[in-house]
Amino acid sequence: MSSWAGSVHGSDATIQRSNSRGGERAGRLRHLAHGPFSLSAATLSNRLPALSSPTAKNALRVLLFLLLALAAQVALARRAFTPPRYPWHLVDLWWTSAASTPTFSELAIDFEIVGEVPDGVDLYIAPLGLVQVGKIPAYGGVQTAIRGWPGKKDRRMLPIGRGGIFSRWSVDGEPVSLDEATGPAGTHYEAADYEDEFVSVRRHVAWKSGRYTYFLRRSKMSGGLWLKASVRELASGQETEIGSLRFDAS
Repeated sequence: MSSWAGSVHGSDATIQRSNSRGGERAGRLRHLAHGPFSLSAATLSNRLPALSSPTAKNALRVLLFLLLALAAQVALARRAFTPPRYPWHLVDLWWTSAASTPTFSELAIDFEIVGEVPDGVDLYIAPLGLVQVGKIPAYGGVQTAIRGWPGKKDRRMLPIGRGGIFSRWSVDGEPVSLDEATGPAGTHYEAADYEDEFVSVRRHVAWKSGRYTYFLRRSKMSGGLWLKASVRELASGQETEIGSLRFDAS
């Protein structure tokens, strides 16, 4: 194992004109908006005295046109903004060890969830954003809505709610067998190709706001290099094993 891993605000505008008697009258327009807005000629005519000068009328028409055009651009720009398609990242932090770790035994990553995350929000928090075991990449974390197969032979895709995930990919583009995955009772599985060829273990974990540790440990199982993932809630000390994946069948 060698590497792992945000309107237009209130404003005063004074419009002045000269009347036929040479006097000066002023109309004041105050407009407050906190988002896309609209102005109409009727609105202005109700707020301002009648304008007799053709030049002033033309200037007012131009001003009104510009304000309407600006409002339309603001509205279009806001409607055009959409969040990026998932999976998208808020923060990526990378650590690269100075040398390979042939005697790896455990990796523990602390993370904190501040505030409750609603069930209707699709969120995957991956403390183990990417780990490379030999040439095999893997990742793991907790997610709001998890689905999986309840058994290696029972491949019904069932929802299991919030939980923990541990997944690894193929290195040659070939499908990864479910023989490369195991776990305790309650572990769900999936092997598919919609994120390249991968195999995954996942299990229900009722995580909430709080501090946790995601563990990756070397398993004592025979038949190759097996790594086991688990999640511990620090407040209660309760640790849930997610499952294990094999990284070297030799």
